[in-house]
Amino acid sequence: MKTFLKIILALMILGHFQACKTYQPLGNKVTETQQSLSEQEKLELQLDQVKEHETIKVLLQNGKEYELEYLSHSREVLYANLIQTVSEKKQKTAKTPFEIPLDQLETFKVLRTNYLISIGIPASILMGFIIYMSTVDLSMGPIL
Repeated sequence: MKTFLKIILALMILGHFQACKTYQPLGNKVTETQQSLSEQEKLELQLDQVKEHETIKVLLQNGKEYELEYLSHSREVLYANLIQTVSEKKQKTAKTPFEIPLDQLETFKVLRTNYLISIGIPASILMGFIIYMSTVDLSMGPIL
């Protein structure tokens, strides 16, 4: 029984080291100076926040969605490597150079680690396990 509990506890502690990555939109905070900017300029400011080789998900105005590895951008074009087309059910393809005119971009999100989920969920499971174990009378014998 004690070995089983040690295994459960070790798995819960290892859960803390797992990183939960999600696609997160950029640029939710708008300052007063940014309110007067055009959509194109706001998009360029958001793209400035993306680091090279980060994975981004792009939705175009024609409805197509792509998963890309960001390389750089100019005033009119986004340069990236195409990782996969999302509608192809996650079939990985070779990374190929891909250019998108910025005026065709509808939205984009960046794949980043969500620390709240990565730490919060395992911590709450561990706390629940500790509370459960403190209420169980172990003198009765094995639980399972």
